[in-house]
Amino acid sequence: MPVMWIPIPSLLTAATASTSLSARSSTRASPLTYRRTCPRVRRSIVAAKADSDPELPEYDLVDIGPQGLRVSSLGLSCTNWEGSPQDVAAFIAAVDGGVTLFDTASDNGALLGTYVNGWCQSEAALLPGAEVPRPATCCEVLNVGVRDGGGLTLERAAVVDALTAHNLNTGGVGGSDVGICHLAIPMVGGSEDAVRCQVAIAEGLKEAQEKGLCSANIGVVGYKAPELEALAAALGDASSGGPRLVSNRVKYSLLDRQVEVDGTLEACRGLGVGVLAGSVLAGGKLKAAAETEQGEGEGSNLNGLLKLLDLVGSFEGGRTPVQVAINWLIAQGVVPLVSTRNELHAWECKGAMGWRLDAVQVEALSERAVAVSQDDSERPNGIELLDGLF
Repeated sequence: MPVMWIPIPSLLTAATASTSLSARSSTRASPLTYRRTCPRVRRSIVAAKADSDPELPEYDLVDIGPQGLRVSSLGLSCTNWEGSPQDVAAFIAAVDGGVTLFDTASDNGALLGTYVNGWCQSEAALLPGAEVPRPATCCEVLNVGVRDGGGLTLERAAVVDALTAHNLNTGGVGGSDVGICHLAIPMVGGSEDAVRCQVAIAEGLKEAQEKGLCSANIGVVGYKAPELEALAAALGDASSGGPRLVSNRVKYSLLDRQVEVDGTLEACRGLGVGVLAGSVLAGGKLKAAAETEQGEGEGSNLNGLLKLLDLVGSFEGGRTPVQVAINWLIAQGVVPLVSTRNELHAWECKGAMGWRLDAVQVEALSERAVAVSQDDSERPNGIELLDGLF
């Protein structure tokens, strides 16, 4: 099993994280400060022998964006992380399993930056072929105005101000080209106002990037096709060195496929924009049903979907239904963002990578899932309580 070495004090204390995100450090901590994670054996970080060597994870990498930003085929959503020991353990387990993309909320980007800096000081960072973990931070642009005659507007200065504050709040992580800077704008959704504001947003991004306030790798949250096309056009040629649109974070799963219907998925593919899928287990519904091993009745459509997921997994080396459901996204060129704070679950993400469902399997699961989605009676009350769990 690949072993990831981490200087634990660097992870638990932000003050020790002094290494730049843009380069790997050659600084080595004392061997006594190193620990390793063994997720299959224990759920805690245990002491390692000083003579043990780090090993390179088995990466499964994909390119997103017009210039091919390399990330793992699966990312970890860390939006509810708070810096607890279990969060540290989950980060280490995920990196051990080959995960390189870590999606954050607007208020914890600095935390992930601390974890990445800790990795940069580890022996694992010096291994040939080691991939730097990439934090995807979230910048909320909330200063939306009202234009004359009605309707909403957003000025270039508001975008620059938001990115300035974001870069400060993340301790510079939001301005690093190692990761992605996601813009979260409240009025998106395909409206005329939202489309109209994309030129101002692009101008603000260009100014902020020139000042070193945001990454050149720009992502958006919840954009529809009209907004994507307008922003891509306003940003211009990605090869010019300015900000480039690399990703769009949306809700997408076997049981929630609205992005296929409204043209968002097609627009992303046409523009070369990577699709980062949140709520990959349909708000916890697939996980809850799989864990209880029942789908609300022997003859129910959900039960049939679970049986098919289990059958496909048995043909693919004993993958779990959850891993198959996640790979359904990966097989279509989508990067799923799995939300967990659990070390074992973070390690199990590895089982969803490194292989692909074939076209026949993807189509069979898609057809079965449509029947489930059309049957509202199979949506249990309170399932939203499981949202955010792996």
